[in-house]
Amino acid sequence: MLFSVTWEFVDTSEEGSKRALELFAKWQPPETAAIQGFYANADNSGGLMIVDVPDHGTVAKLTATWVPWLHFIATPILPIEEGTGLAGAAVAWRAAN
Repeated sequence: MLFSVTWEFVDTSEEGSKRALELFAKWQPPETAAIQGFYANADNSGGLMIVDVPDHGTVAKLTATWVPWLHFIATPILPIEEGTGLAGAAVAWRAAN
């Protein structure tokens, strides 16, 4: 199950940034989380991760550590071919009904 996980910083204080960076240097994602991409926004406002997980609980494990400093949005995603195929089927169904 693929997820797009985006985040924005909620604690931008010097103390908060220092603590988050200290923890990040030691952090490892859950073993069941296969990170496909991991990016920081160029404006330093947050970032984006594409991650393949077996269940939504793994996403909760992935983000729980960072709740004091980050606000997350985790959205299930699918390959564009699958998404457009599903959208096309929905359009066809609406046209037939």
